[in-house]
Amino acid sequence: PVRELRVDTSGQPIRYFIPAYQRGFRWSATQVTQLLEDVQEFAQRKNPQPEEFYCLQPLVLLARQDGSFEVVDGQQRLTSLLLVLRHFNERAAKKYQQPVYFIEYATRPDLLGFLEDPSEARAKSNIDFFHIAQAIRVIETWFGERESEVEAIKDTFLNKVKVIWFEIATGENPV
Repeated sequence: PVRELRVDTSGQPIRYFIPAYQRGFRWSATQVTQLLEDVQEFAQRKNPQPEEFYCLQPLVLLARQDGSFEVVDGQQRLTSLLLVLRHFNERAAKKYQQPVYFIEYATRPDLLGFLEDPSEARAKSNIDFFHIAQAIRVIETWFGERESEVEAIKDTFLNKVKVIWFEIATGENPV
């Protein structure tokens, strides 16, 4: 479940590393909206069964010696999920905010700083930030139009949306 992507067994945020061989974040407004609408539709299904879940495409990861994970495949989904989780935190009082994972881009060392201040000026500084800022706006607008559904969708994202976690063997060439 997405909630398990956030922190490790000791409660520390998991760190994901996007290597230079990966392309940057390029999901369009359409792709972000489609993710949100798919999860909303799943949350609203009639007669849900407790064991049902919504499955995203896999995350292919390589465990690193520093405890982080190199993202071999799934970076677009992982980044989009992070933006959604950060949106949920922004809507909550500080004491109700939940820890979220970190993403470090080899080619964008100031990503965390940008996420803390996703200003238009900074969004124009590189193409990844532009697309991330666009995704943030889409998420904010989308949830703003669905105020009465936010908690149900949040619960679905955290508990009923799952990814297939596939870890490649240590020493295997991720490229």
